[in-house]
Amino acid sequence: MKKILFLLLTIAFFSACQKRGELPELPSYATFRMTSSSIAQYYEVMVGDSLLADSLSAISTLSRYVATGKQRLKIKEAGSDHYFIDSLIDIERPGVEYTLVSLGEGTTPLMLSAANLETTPPAAGTRKFSLLNTDTTSILKSRRIDVRFYDLNLDDYTFVKIGELNDIDYMTPSEYVELPLPKAGTYYLEVADHATGELIIPVESYSANMLSPYDQNNVYLMKLYNVGDASWTYISGELLIGLKL
Repeated sequence: MKKILFLLLTIAFFSACQKRGELPELPSYATFRMTSSSIAQYYEVMVGDSLLADSLSAISTLSRYVATGKQRLKIKEAGSDHYFIDSLIDIERPGVEYTLVSLGEGTTPLMLSAANLETTPPAAGTRKFSLLNTDTTSILKSRRIDVRFYDLNLDDYTFVKIGELNDIDYMTPSEYVELPLPKAGTYYLEVADHATGELIIPVESYSANMLSPYDQNNVYLMKLYNVGDASWTYISGELLIGLKL
């Protein structure tokens, strides 16, 4: 009896919809992902009327489903009344991904997305990398730099140069360099001052490297900074955001 009643109600519902013209349109959803490079700062993130995160930082990743279409994105520091981002974004399936790049205490972070990685696909067996120098120590801060990339020959442990990027401006994404996957699993870096040619980090020091991401993307924006402080130097290239082309 219950099955018959359910069937009759279902038929009545579809009949009513057909009389009005068409079935009600169901909402569509997509993934919304956001990461942050800041350990010290926490951010509150809202999409539409929904609070997606109240303490986003480098130790957490925001990943939620949200309705597609035009949505209002608002971001502020936790505890603040001021939204440093308040704008409309277009959310399409399968989803969108953003990262907040900290530029130091007291400054507004950059918000970057996969859309910022516009380029042509790299050749088979290679990947494209853009570098963003965000260092706030005296090592790389405010400097225009050249970066040379090396692989390590595992037979005799000599360095093999495989690419370079020149005249990288501070806090500005560089052009792309196309690199083969390193046999050693890590790109070793040599860093020089672009204006003077001064060697800031020689590759032989092993004091600068960039890990090769282990995923299916082939275009990346990497954050370059000194993980140490003014007293010691270790330049690290770390993933900010990736894209598959």
